[in-house]
Amino acid sequence: MKKIFAIFLVFALVFGLGVSIAGAEIYYSGNAGIVSAQNSDIDDGSDAGKLSFDDGFAATGALGQTIGSAGRVEVELGYRNNNIDKIKIDGLGVAVSGDVTTLSLMGNTYYDFATGSNLTPFIGAGIGVANIKADMDLIGNEDDTVFAYQIAAGGSLAINKNLSVDLQYRYFGTADPDFDGLEAEYNTHNLMIGLRLTF
Repeated sequence: MKKIFAIFLVFALVFGLGVSIAGAEIYYSGNAGIVSAQNSDIDDGSDAGKLSFDDGFAATGALGQTIGSAGRVEVELGYRNNNIDKIKIDGLGVAVSGDVTTLSLMGNTYYDFATGSNLTPFIGAGIGVANIKADMDLIGNEDDTVFAYQIAAGGSLAINKNLSVDLQYRYFGTADPDFDGLEAEYNTHNLMIGLRLTF
């Protein structure tokens, strides 16, 4: 039920706000950068531990629409991957290898602060769903689909009327995924750069 409700919220947010707006412009955007996953508390009901990760890679692609002079809404697909650095169970280090990969579908809203120059600061937020896949020695290959959210802040540099470069920070987090009885956490910091093409 939570998954269905989250998907409903995404499409209501994006399409409910985005339709029938006179003068709206369509845009495509793509971003790539570094994702730093926070240490994750894990618990299988009998043992508790903590996972830590190496910095990894993130990429997103979005289709959006402007609202008035300052607003934007979009649908975004995202990819994130981090290798597992180490794991501690009940305070003891355990040798383990593997990675965590996340695919997300988000509905985002942004507000652009006009400065009268080519540089435009912005803030944003989004909700959606994420499929988190863990591939590691202890559990094998498991995945879970959970509610996801993010907040963003950055700046856009206009190259011309239709093309701009975006530099932004995002905090991306999810509800706790369950990997066949092993509960974990997933929260990340993302530094991204990308292009936005407006039509």
